[in-house]
Amino acid sequence: MTMKLRWAIALGIIAAAITFCLVLAVRAGHGSGVFRILTFVNYLGMTFGPNLVGKFFDPRRFIPLPTEALVFDIFLVLTSGLQWFLLGAFIDLLQLRSKKPTLTTH
Repeated sequence: MTMKLRWAIALGIIAAAITFCLVLAVRAGHGSGVFRILTFVNYLGMTFGPNLVGKFFDPRRFIPLPTEALVFDIFLVLTSGLQWFLLGAFIDLLQLRSKKPTLTTH
């Protein structure tokens, strides 16, 4: 029996789209409240994002370059999709285990 990743794909795409919209809202100037939502929803990206971006750019600058901010935003969208994809894969795995065929004797 093969595992279909329906929940994983759906949750990954939806989470990436929502994160993309939140990032656009932050960049449009609807800052602090939306940024709090973004940091709460995307734990993986906010934990590893600054370190990853610091590897490619000079982390000593106080104000990031536009390219640096763009790389960070892309990383946030990708990690959000990834972490929710993994959660969806876990849900799919649980569903597969619950539908396991049982042998009955007559």
